[in-house]
Order: sequence, then C-alpha cells, then structure tokens
Amino acid sequence: MKTQKTRIPCPWALFVFAVMLMVALSAVNGSAGDTGSIPSLFTMAIDPDEVQPVRFNATIMEIKPGFPPALVVAEETIWVTTYRDKNLQETLQTKLLSKRGKTISIDDLEIDQRVIVDGLRLPDDTIVGQQIQIDSQGD
Repeated sequence: MKTQKTRIPCPWALFVFAVMLMVALSAVNGSAGDTGSIPSLFTMAIDPDEVQPVRFNATIMEIKPGFPPALVVAEETIWVTTYRDKNLQETLQTKLLSKRGKTISIDDLEIDQRVIVDGLRLPDDTIVGQQIQIDSQGD
C-alpha cells in the first residue's frame, strides 16, 4: 500500500497571500466615496510618551506615492498613514484638508503648494502626519 504525503503550503506563499488580501481589503475599504481615506497595509503603533509634537508651515517639495504615501515638506518626510495610540487603543489617520478645512486626498496636493503640518516625531526621527492642511495664506 502506497502512503500519501500531506503537502504543507510554503510559509512564504501564505505570507504573500495575506499581504495581497490586506491590499485588496484596504483598497475596497478606502473606495466607498471617502476621498480622504488613505490605504494602508499596516497600522503604525505609537506610544504617546515617546513622541514629540511638531508643527511647521512650508512648501511641499516632493510627493511620494506608495504604502504608506509620504510628503517631503521642509526637507522632512511626513508619513500619511493610519496609526494607533498604544494607550487609548484608538486608530487614527492623517487628515488632509483643503484651505477651507474640507477633507481632500493626497492626489489633490501639489509640489510647491504651501501646507501647515501637524505631526508626531517618533524616537527614530520619523514624522507621522496628524493633519496636513493647505495654507490659506499660500496664494
């Protein structure tokens, strides 16, 4: 009698499948008419005791698409992403706002546009944007 081997899927194949599923779900969740939603593969966990608030008003030097997308403002890279406060277990998302305070998408921003950035500087010097608004005084 011949015995059959049970085939176990490659761990990398499972990982790739999981990542593809997360990308698909984030795209679906972000497409329901919410122009300000930002697809994100992973939610960054932030410890509020280890961050420093930052605020500056400068022009956008570069827009970096990707997961997560980012803006270069005042020679600082600002991540536009979903993040979680470790203490509150609250999930937050970078808000992108027009001059009048309406929610916009990253596609509405332009290089050389003046913005006001409120964010959190992490211990590794990364900045996560809390709110980025087009400066009404910029024109």
